Amino acid sequence: MEFLNVNPLSNALDSLETAAQLIQRPDAFKWKWVAFAIHHALYSFAINALTGGDFVRVLSHKRSSDDDKDCFWKRGEEVKWWRSRRQPFPKFRGAYRIVWEETNEEPPVSRPSNESSLSLLTNGKLIGFWTAFARILDERWMGGSVISRPVSVSDNEFRDIAWLTAKARNDLQHFVPKHWGIEIAGIVAGTSATVRVIEDLVFGTHTVWFHDAEQKERVRNAIVQLRAGLKSQTERSGIAPQALT
Repeated sequence: MEFLNVNPLSNALDSLETAAQLIQRPDAFKWKWVAFAIHHALYSFAINALTGGDFVRVLSHKRSSDDDKDCFWKRGEEVKWWRSRRQPFPKFRGAYRIVWEETNEEPPVSRPSNESSLSLLTNGKLIGFWTAFARILDERWMGGSVISRPVSVSDNEFRDIAWLTAKARNDLQHFVPKHWGIEIAGIVAGTSATVRVIEDLVFGTHTVWFHDAEQKERVRNAIVQLRAGLKSQTERSGIAPQALT
């Protein structure tokens, strides 16, 4: 009997390589599939980075709109607590950054729980894309070691990724019957920003660990292919170069 064997890293790598293969197609419909694949690659690499060997870190019993609200954290040896809130990103529903504010409040006392990790795995839900994205930008979630760090994303990059998610991935994945044109330049800009974030997440944050050197090289090769495809589209259509940083 044959099985499809999947783990968090192979899942992410497959989507990244799929995007790199699809971008070489000559037809315009390739951009739909590139948007799907690169979005899934970022989501999967984010889950991989956040897990840190403990799957509980990427599961939630809350409503997705309550993730990252009213969490408490102490930085190192500090005396006071910091409390989190969601700072919505304008114009894109669900998108947010995590903001920490110093507070005089104490965190609520946790009730003893008999819930096992197995129960959480069975009943908890995987955090959504926007929660995963917000957390890879956050010091608390990405600061698990002395060498790890969060991804740095500008507001322009955030906007391009949010547009790709909302207007390309979501609207095409859940397509309402209509005659509709979607600007390829927007998909190109969003894909470019996503590739840049994936590259930093994988190679710069020290939170993604490979099983062997071949996997790391496959990521590098896929990124090279994607950038070549994006550059080709830019030269053909005259998209502003600054959209492809």
